[in-house]
This record gives sequence, C-alpha cells and structure tokens, in this order.
Amino acid sequence: MHQFIEQIYKLETCQDKTVIFLDRDGTLIKDVNYLYTTDQIELLPGVIEGLKLLQKYNVVFIVITNQPVIAKGLATVGEVKKINDSLVDFLQKYDIIIHAIYSCPHHPNANVAEYRMDCLCRKPNTAMFEKAIKTFFINGDKTAMIGDSFRDINAAKHLAIPAYFIQGEMISNDHFISKDFLSTAQMIIDTI
Repeated sequence: MHQFIEQIYKLETCQDKTVIFLDRDGTLIKDVNYLYTTDQIELLPGVIEGLKLLQKYNVVFIVITNQPVIAKGLATVGEVKKINDSLVDFLQKYDIIIHAIYSCPHHPNANVAEYRMDCLCRKPNTAMFEKAIKTFFINGDKTAMIGDSFRDINAAKHLAIPAYFIQGEMISNDHFISKDFLSTAQMIIDTI
C-alpha cells in the first residue's frame, strides 16, 4: 500500500496565498523519537508566536510529516491521526489554522510488513507535497518549507521552493537558517 494519510481541516483555494509547508516533529513540536501518544506533544519555543505572525500575512499552513512510528508498529494510523487532530485542536485555541496534515506511514526497514517499502511519499520524496499542491491549488511561486532535517530541505530542493532550516548547519546559499521558529517566521515575513 503506497497510500499516505491525508487529513484536511480547512479546504480552500490557495493560488493567491503564500503557503508554508511545515514539518511536525522537531519543527512545531519536540521530537521525542517516535511520538505515539497525545501526552507526548510539546510545542517548541516560538511556535505559537511565529505561526500567529505568519497568519497575520494571510499565510496558509500545511504540515508534511514522515511518521515511521506506524511502520515500526509503535502506533496505528488511527493513533497518528488522533495526535494530528490534537495538535490542530490545540493550535486552534490560539486562532491558528492548520489547513491539512499529510503523514507518510512507510519506512524501508519497517517492522510492519505492509508499510515496509521505499515509497514516493516519504520525505525527501514529494508525493505528499504534490497532492497538497493539487488539492489546494497552490501556486509554487508562493510557497516555502520549514523543517529541521535534511529530508525537509531536500524535499524543498526537489520542489524548487525556498527552505528554512531550524537549528541546523548552513546547507547551501539556496536555503536559510535560523535558531528557532519565531526567527524563521520573521525571516519569511521579510520576503512576502
């Protein structure tokens, strides 16, 4: 099964809006190495402030996340959906809207046989991005990626969109580096 998980929370046409693709673990929430329960969700510093700042500029947020926790047999698809729903609900309390979350359940070394594969959706591959672009009518010239790993940055590179790398090393002159989410948001505002 090459199917990824698509959770749409607010469907709208985004061709005239700036769309920011967001990684989840390590970018929005603390990376706990295989998050499998809502109790483990912990927002990182500056995330709420950064998302609120970007949202003032009519930016749309779509989360694109690899979730090998499913492939490893530590959580089910339903449990990952519940975690995503919980994150979206929590951010809504701050009037922050996440339009969709796309999750890849696959891993080439999976414990669960049906998810053991080299798929087209696991970042740095771009199937989840391509689906979001089609579903939301996204203009590729008005997009960017915020992430904390080379998989995120390489996915952005494949899509030829700007990438913002949080708490990492400089990758190339084509990408931007920042210390936290709020700093990243401020950098993006300067380019809108």
